[in-house]
Amino acid sequence: MPKTLTLLWWNLYNLHDDIDDPRINDIVKSTRMYHRDLREVADIIDRITPAPDLIGVGEVENHGVMRDLATEIHWRPAHLSYRCDRHIESRDPRGIDVGVLVRSVPSVTPVRLSAEWPNDMDAVRPMVRLEVLVDGVQPLTVVFVHGKSRRSGPVDPEDAMLGSRLRMSYGRSLRQIAADCGAAGTPLVVMGDLNDEPTSRSLVVGANAAIGRPATETVEAGRLYNLSREGLGDARGTCMHDGGWLLFDQVLVNGVLLAPPPGGIAIEGRTRIIAEDPLLYRGAPNRWYSDHLPVLLTLRRG
Repeated sequence: MPKTLTLLWWNLYNLHDDIDDPRINDIVKSTRMYHRDLREVADIIDRITPAPDLIGVGEVENHGVMRDLATEIHWRPAHLSYRCDRHIESRDPRGIDVGVLVRSVPSVTPVRLSAEWPNDMDAVRPMVRLEVLVDGVQPLTVVFVHGKSRRSGPVDPEDAMLGSRLRMSYGRSLRQIAADCGAAGTPLVVMGDLNDEPTSRSLVVGANAAIGRPATETVEAGRLYNLSREGLGDARGTCMHDGGWLLFDQVLVNGVLLAPPPGGIAIEGRTRIIAEDPLLYRGAPNRWYSDHLPVLLTLRRG
């Protein structure tokens, strides 16, 4: 049986703690509600097979929430252990960050966690870049992204233009990261709530991301390939906006992963959207857990 490495992205929909932070416009939950939310997220992660080795989450308030989540996951039946050594704070006035958990297993060694800011002064959420060594020798870069959010209901034209511009800035930044990783021969995975579709300009033009897997002989090491549609299966998307399904939570990889060198890290199977009970309620994401569905990618270690 091949050795695998599983990556998970999940927007956790305002996972705030029970402490009021006067610096931000946070949602102060009761202690009971906060721990209920942690338990429910941990229950889902505990059931995922194979167990996620690298987890990126959106809309978490701070480092303390990430540590509490790691503890709650460890109390579940599978007793999975995760590290959260560092946390990168955003400038989002809502107090929502992108958080990262790394499973405490010998096959994954975290090397560096850093912020990658789009080249736009209005950006409030950095992309979070995680660099790891797989089996102690093979480098892997993962970038978790929570793009500029969209608003429900009537759209203010100025706000819409700002959102489009910021999402394009994220795309251009991802394009540069992909080029750098490709030149170095480093496998790259991008996962996140991009708040755009795979066919949107921010991804097709800004990130230069091709949709789907090309023929092996045409793969470009420094280009991104969007594999998100592979995961649809019976799912219609990963979230709903103004009553319609959208594929905002995505998985992209660079050409190094699609055409790996002998013994290198490769993709195992297809991407996956977890679209099953209890994450669905009456045909929509069950907001008791989140308004987004989780997405998975499994890699085969060399």
